Amino acid sequence: MEVSVISTENIKPWSLAGSNQHEFKPFKLCLLDQLMVSIHSPLVLFYPMKDDHHDKKSSASTRLKASLSKTLNPFYPLAGRAKDNLIIHDFEKGIPFTEARVKGLLDLVWKQEEEVIRIPCGEGLELRVVKTEV
Repeated sequence: MEVSVISTENIKPWSLAGSNQHEFKPFKLCLLDQLMVSIHSPLVLFYPMKDDHHDKKSSASTRLKASLSKTLNPFYPLAGRAKDNLIIHDFEKGIPFTEARVKGLLDLVWKQEEEVIRIPCGEGLELRVVKTEV
């Protein structure tokens, strides 16, 4: 199975990306959030690629990026970075969004010989899915 990265970018909250510059205030973490272990939940979406790549405005990735940017406005702390485990700031950095093309069948991903499917979580970590229902 061949995987090639098409693009990687950071999606920013809509107000930061557009002309309407809204200042987001640092988000203070409560004591419970400060004591909790940091958990990253990667999300992998599979979409079939259509042959017509001419209409960039209606492509699935363009719509996903716009939707994510608009969603980050009311949930702006999700786009920020933690500082000293006390506050979340730097909302202008956004959330990483990677688009890739895979040459192969989706069945090869789900029907592994092992019962465990490995999904990369970054920095050498992996999430193990024990049971998958499609």
